[in-house]
Amino acid sequence: MNTTHPEKKIKIDVCIVTKGRASNVPNLRRNVPVNKVIVEGSTPLAFARMRAIQKVETEWFVFIDEDVWLTETWFDAIRSFIGEDVGAVQGIGYVTGLGEKWDEDLNAYRVSTHIRELRLGERGHTHNTLIRTKLVKDWKPSRKDLSAWEDYEITQHILKKGYKWLVVPAKAYHTKSWRNVWKNAVWSMENWKKINSRKSWFKKTVLNSAYLSQLLFDWISISMPFRARVYFSYLTLGSIWGLLKR
Repeated sequence: MNTTHPEKKIKIDVCIVTKGRASNVPNLRRNVPVNKVIVEGSTPLAFARMRAIQKVETEWFVFIDEDVWLTETWFDAIRSFIGEDVGAVQGIGYVTGLGEKWDEDLNAYRVSTHIRELRLGERGHTHNTLIRTKLVKDWKPSRKDLSAWEDYEITQHILKKGYKWLVVPAKAYHTKSWRNVWKNAVWSMENWKKINSRKSWFKKTVLNSAYLSQLLFDWISISMPFRARVYFSYLTLGSIWGLLKR
């Protein structure tokens, strides 16, 4: 596919769901052929995402988190994977903000240059993701109080329609802090319990998670860099705390 001057061939809406200030809008306008920017600040998060989708007018749109910054190559990389059977193309978020050495070691461990196709039951993310609009116009959150894991529900909604969700090496930077890593891990698992019974969330998060299995294997085999080991231990403890909280 010829990706020269993509702005002449396609315009897309960009959706940012945030209760804060979308300070990355200038960055988006520089790196994406924007039709319009939709900033949705209502609550809870799942319904804010649904309301943003309802405002989309273009065939494809992008979900971007307010703390994600795109590189100039991001859009060409993402759009090169558009196909008739593709429903979503998710880019990679390189960690930044934890400290130079921490960011470097963590990205070296966790960032893959391989293209991955998600299977039913796996979670896609919407921090920097291109989505085919018609597939999600009819999506509704499973609960009125859902404020996380709505991206999991959107992933399943697209996959069940027979379309692919791809994770590809399109580079963006995802700003993090140690405080927010913990806070988001707890918050994420508190909401995971809302959409699953106790029996099913235990099975899905522990027994059927290829990601956690690989993480455990790396931990045992000492193949994980020290700083990445500390980070994932910290993240895992936050997730466990979120699961155990009442």
